[in-house]
Amino acid sequence: MNWKAKWKRELDAKIPNFSDSVVDCQSQKSTQRNVKVNKRKLFAFSALSFVTVLVMTLIVSFFALQPQPMPETVFAVEINPSVAFVIDNKDKVKSVSALNADADVILSTEDNVKEIVGKPMSQAVNKFVDFALQYGYIDLSYSGINQVTAIRITSCSNKNFEVLRDSIEDFLCKKGKLSAVFTKNTTEQEFYDIVGFQKKSGVKLVDAIKKSSMFYAERTSTNKNIDDLSNDFLEYAQNVLGSVGGEMNSILQTLINGGIADLQDYFTKLKQVLVIEQRVKYNQNYLNYITDRDAISKEKLEEEHQKIKNGKENFEDFWHERNER
Repeated sequence: MNWKAKWKRELDAKIPNFSDSVVDCQSQKSTQRNVKVNKRKLFAFSALSFVTVLVMTLIVSFFALQPQPMPETVFAVEINPSVAFVIDNKDKVKSVSALNADADVILSTEDNVKEIVGKPMSQAVNKFVDFALQYGYIDLSYSGINQVTAIRITSCSNKNFEVLRDSIEDFLCKKGKLSAVFTKNTTEQEFYDIVGFQKKSGVKLVDAIKKSSMFYAERTSTNKNIDDLSNDFLEYAQNVLGSVGGEMNSILQTLINGGIADLQDYFTKLKQVLVIEQRVKYNQNYLNYITDRDAISKEKLEEEHQKIKNGKENFEDFWHERNER
């Protein structure tokens, strides 16, 4: 071996193999880079998940903390006429149902119904009371405690109707009419008995009222035969006939002479008589209704209320006495 070959072999033995070191170094750097990238991805994913959970928690908490809307509520306003109202969770009137024949007269025209349904509770109830004034169901003459109008607000819900009570009394005071309005909370079964609706299995009270006919006469006529319906109509129409003249007299005579064919015919003709009776009552009471009267003060109202309390155990006894229930 010559000296050049020997020198080269010795030199190769002293110089390390850089190719493996470079590969190992690149591999370690690549691994470290992947670890760093994965850690960043993991951190980003974890952060996104945390934010998502936090947002969802805040949304759920927000709605959970909001006051839950009250369900629809049913209550009755009993004067004579008497009606049942259904109000939504914003105290808007969804429906009104007559509880006696006198209330049918008030509700017999669409214009009157529009003044009640869809309106805020106090406004709607005061309008109903105003109709009772217009048609003479509430006597506007004044002669002390004997002319105090007794009104009952009845419900089987937990809703407080004290504000409505005050609203009715204030409304009547401005009309120059004394009133004693009281609220009564009762059981659901007793409320059914008061409003004259039949309780049905699986049907909620609010649905029983809201989905029934608005007219008392229609609800109470469904189980009668044609002869009973004819007799009822004839008696009612002839009673109204004695209060009218001219064109309305002629219309009533035609209705009476036409007889009753079936239930639908009965109610169609009865509604026409109800509209006529409404006009008659309005005409008879018009001058009394439009007569200016001094408003009644709170002090005067309290004074009359105290007289009632001195003679009765409570306003309910007074109401029963006036309405003879």
